[in-house]
Amino acid sequence: MEKVGREVRPFSKIKGNKEYKEEIALLETYLDLSGEDSELSKQFKESTKKLMDTVEVKYSSFKEEEIQKFIIEDKWFATLTSKVEEEIKRLSQKITGKITLLTEYYESPLKEKELELEKLEEKVNQHLKVMGFLDVVKKNKI
Repeated sequence: MEKVGREVRPFSKIKGNKEYKEEIALLETYLDLSGEDSELSKQFKESTKKLMDTVEVKYSSFKEEEIQKFIIEDKWFATLTSKVEEEIKRLSQKITGKITLLTEYYESPLKEKELELEKLEEKVNQHLKVMGFLDVVKKNKI
Protein backbone atom coordinates (compact mmCIF):
# COMPACT_ATOMS: atom_id res chain seq x y z
CA MET A 1 0.00 0.00 0.00
CA GLU A 2 1.08 3.54 -0.64
CA LYS A 3 0.17 6.44 1.56
CA VAL A 4 -0.49 9.69 -0.28
CA GLY A 5 -1.31 12.46 2.16
CA ARG A 6 -4.13 10.89 4.15
CA GLU A 7 -5.18 8.50 1.39
CA VAL A 8 -3.80 4.95 1.39
CA ARG A 9 -3.70 3.25 -1.99
CA PRO A 10 -3.63 -0.51 -2.25
CA PHE A 11 -0.49 -2.16 -3.58
CA SER A 12 -2.45 -3.50 -6.57
CA LYS A 13 -3.18 0.06 -7.83
CA ILE A 14 0.51 1.01 -8.14
CA LYS A 15 1.83 -2.41 -9.17
CA GLY A 16 2.42 -1.73 -12.86
CA ASN A 17 3.25 1.98 -12.52
CA LYS A 18 6.87 2.83 -13.45
CA GLU A 19 6.84 5.88 -11.13
CA TYR A 20 6.73 3.59 -8.15
CA LYS A 21 9.30 1.04 -9.38
CA GLU A 22 11.61 1.45 -6.34
CA GLU A 23 8.75 1.48 -3.84
CA ILE A 24 7.24 -1.62 -5.47
CA ALA A 25 10.58 -3.44 -5.22
CA LEU A 26 10.86 -2.52 -1.55
CA LEU A 27 7.29 -3.62 -0.84
CA GLU A 28 7.83 -6.94 -2.62
CA THR A 29 11.04 -7.49 -0.64
CA TYR A 30 9.18 -6.67 2.55
CA LEU A 31 6.41 -9.12 1.72
CA ASP A 32 8.94 -11.87 0.94
CA LEU A 33 10.85 -11.22 4.17
CA SER A 34 7.73 -11.06 6.31
CA GLY A 35 6.67 -14.41 4.84
CA GLU A 36 10.10 -15.85 5.69
CA ASP A 37 9.89 -14.30 9.15
CA SER A 38 6.57 -15.97 9.90
CA GLU A 39 7.89 -19.28 8.54
CA LEU A 40 11.06 -19.02 10.64
CA SER A 41 9.01 -18.10 13.69
CA LYS A 42 6.83 -21.16 13.13
CA GLN A 43 9.93 -23.37 12.74
CA PHE A 44 11.41 -21.89 15.92
CA LYS A 45 8.26 -22.65 17.90
CA GLU A 46 8.17 -26.21 16.53
CA SER A 47 11.86 -26.75 17.31
CA THR A 48 11.42 -25.37 20.82
CA LYS A 49 8.45 -27.66 21.45
CA LYS A 50 10.42 -30.63 20.09
CA LEU A 51 13.36 -29.78 22.35
CA MET A 52 11.14 -29.44 25.41
CA ASP A 53 9.49 -32.79 24.62
CA THR A 54 12.93 -34.43 24.28
CA VAL A 55 14.07 -32.89 27.58
CA GLU A 56 10.91 -34.07 29.30
CA VAL A 57 11.42 -37.62 27.99
CA LYS A 58 15.07 -37.57 29.08
CA TYR A 59 14.27 -36.20 32.56
CA SER A 60 11.53 -38.76 33.09
CA SER A 61 13.98 -41.54 32.24
CA PHE A 62 16.41 -40.57 35.05
CA LYS A 63 16.51 -42.81 38.08
CA GLU A 64 16.53 -41.36 41.58
CA GLU A 65 20.19 -42.34 42.07
CA GLU A 66 21.19 -40.49 38.89
CA ILE A 67 19.32 -37.36 39.98
CA GLN A 68 21.00 -37.48 43.39
CA LYS A 69 24.38 -37.92 41.71
CA PHE A 70 23.79 -34.90 39.46
CA ILE A 71 22.62 -32.71 42.31
CA ILE A 72 25.07 -33.79 45.01
CA GLU A 73 28.23 -34.54 43.05
CA ASP A 74 27.94 -32.08 40.20
CA LYS A 75 26.31 -29.08 41.89
CA TRP A 76 26.67 -29.23 45.66
CA PHE A 77 30.12 -30.79 45.64
CA ALA A 78 31.50 -28.07 43.37
CA THR A 79 29.98 -25.37 45.57
CA LEU A 80 31.25 -26.98 48.77
CA THR A 81 34.70 -27.45 47.28
CA SER A 82 34.98 -23.79 46.35
CA LYS A 83 33.72 -22.68 49.79
CA VAL A 84 36.22 -24.95 51.56
CA GLU A 85 39.06 -23.67 49.36
CA GLU A 86 38.08 -20.07 50.17
CA GLU A 87 38.06 -20.86 53.90
CA ILE A 88 41.45 -22.57 53.67
CA LYS A 89 42.90 -19.51 51.91
CA ARG A 90 41.40 -17.20 54.54
CA LEU A 91 42.79 -19.28 57.42
CA SER A 92 46.19 -19.58 55.73
CA GLN A 93 46.40 -15.80 55.41
CA LYS A 94 45.37 -15.37 59.05
CA ILE A 95 47.99 -17.89 60.26
CA THR A 96 50.65 -16.31 58.05
CA GLY A 97 49.85 -12.92 59.61
CA LYS A 98 50.19 -14.34 63.12
CA ILE A 99 53.46 -16.08 62.29
CA THR A 100 54.82 -12.84 60.85
CA LEU A 101 53.79 -11.00 64.02
CA LEU A 102 55.48 -13.64 66.22
CA THR A 103 58.60 -13.55 64.06
CA GLU A 104 58.84 -9.79 64.48
CA TYR A 105 58.19 -10.07 68.21
CA TYR A 106 60.86 -12.73 68.80
CA GLU A 107 63.27 -11.42 66.21
CA SER A 108 65.84 -10.32 68.77
CA PRO A 109 67.21 -12.81 71.33
CA LEU A 110 66.21 -12.77 74.99
CA LYS A 111 69.62 -11.48 76.11
CA GLU A 112 69.16 -8.36 73.96
CA LYS A 113 65.72 -7.78 75.48
CA GLU A 114 67.11 -8.13 79.00
CA LEU A 115 69.89 -5.60 78.24
CA GLU A 116 67.34 -3.19 76.78
CA LEU A 117 65.17 -3.63 79.88
CA GLU A 118 68.13 -2.88 82.18
CA LYS A 119 68.95 0.29 80.23
CA LEU A 120 65.35 1.47 80.38
CA GLU A 121 65.14 0.63 84.10
CA GLU A 122 68.29 2.65 84.76
CA LYS A 123 66.86 5.57 82.80
CA VAL A 124 63.61 5.48 84.80
CA ASN A 125 65.57 5.28 88.08
CA GLN A 126 67.57 8.36 87.08
CA HIS A 127 64.37 10.28 86.40
CA LEU A 128 62.91 9.13 89.72
CA LYS A 129 66.11 10.20 91.52
CA VAL A 130 65.93 13.66 89.96
CA MET A 131 62.31 13.94 91.07
CA GLY A 132 63.18 12.67 94.57
CA PHE A 133 61.17 9.48 94.40
CA LEU A 134 63.92 6.89 94.08
CA ASP A 135 64.36 6.47 97.83
CA VAL A 136 60.58 6.16 98.33
CA VAL A 137 60.39 3.53 95.60
CA LYS A 138 63.26 1.50 97.05
CA LYS A 139 61.84 1.66 100.61
CA ASN A 140 58.36 0.58 99.56
CA LYS A 141 59.53 -1.67 96.73
CA ILE A 142 56.93 -0.25 94.41
